[in-house]
Amino acid sequence: VVKIIENFVAIELAKQLTFSTTPGRLYHYRTSSQQEVDFVLELHNGQIIGIEVKSTSRISSRDFRNLQTLENNIGEKFKYGFVVNTGNRVVQFGSRLYSLPLASLWS
Repeated sequence: VVKIIENFVAIELAKQLTFSTTPGRLYHYRTSSQQEVDFVLELHNGQIIGIEVKSTSRISSRDFRNLQTLENNIGEKFKYGFVVNTGNRVVQFGSRLYSLPLASLWS
């Protein structure tokens, strides 16, 4: 199920980039120690948004560890980190880390 949701998010992000007023490029991030962030959105000004996808509604601080690695590795370029999930509410997990419901891709 998680691969289906990841693919859906990938298609939705790619589609929205075609008409967004804020240009950006979509990437995948993996460290040499195999830590991954599902999607990395690089904005036109060089700022980075990391996006992880989870197929659960129960999100914990542990789900943000790879986003925190990304933040530590790129420093000030890191703007936000999001964990997109099957829950129904936005929850803040740090100054720039948020849990977002899948439905937020349309709002």
